[in-house]
Amino acid sequence: MKIAVIEDDFLILKEAFNYLNIVYYENNLDVINFSRTQDIYPFELIYEFDVVFIDVSLHRKSESDGLSFLKRILNEKKPTKSLPKIGIITGANNIKERMNELEIGDIPILNKPLDFNDLRKIIG
Repeated sequence: MKIAVIEDDFLILKEAFNYLNIVYYENNLDVINFSRTQDIYPFELIYEFDVVFIDVSLHRKSESDGLSFLKRILNEKKPTKSLPKIGIITGANNIKERMNELEIGDIPILNKPLDFNDLRKIIG
């Protein structure tokens, strides 16, 4: 299973994904980190992943923040490609309000530090 993690500080999450991969997924997870949204090029590369986790507040060197990138994924959905499962990673408390402002539907939110069970629910 291919998982994209769009996170500018992946080191704080890496151990959680490594643990899950070993304990629950028999090392069958291929977790790839992108520290900036523009690192996913061409954009259609996003559809090659089964699951995408997006950090809300990406580094200022990223072309867009996590929610704007998520909005792009949802708006540019290709009819011949299915959307990957998506989870939002955040340390912020008011993220639901911002999602409502951007008219982003019901996407699972994972608060840092990550909970293994929440990760597993999204990965499947």
